[in-house]
Amino acid sequence: MGWDDFHRRNRAIDAVLDYAHRTGQTSLPFEEVPEVTTIFEHRKDLLLALQAKWSRTLAGYLEYELFDDEENSGMNSKYLAELEIYPVRLLLFDPSLSVVRRFPTS
Repeated sequence: MGWDDFHRRNRAIDAVLDYAHRTGQTSLPFEEVPEVTTIFEHRKDLLLALQAKWSRTLAGYLEYELFDDEENSGMNSKYLAELEIYPVRLLLFDPSLSVVRRFPTS
């Protein structure tokens, strides 16, 4: 995959997240976002790309937290803004989840 494909896929993923956020849809929008079906052959491919993007974003945030210093203080708002749409991503992966999920202690 070249850079053009990478950027096209990311724009499609962003369109899916935006659509789900605007409509409150908890199932994975596939046919509802026209450009997505031309980029991803199957719903599973979109889901895997969404998971990969989520993992990269979360890894960047964790790395930032590990190496937090005054030089990088402006980056915090970018990662926090990205994390604000995580509830939408969680609901797309599993609609039975509430936005705030409590994990069992046992």
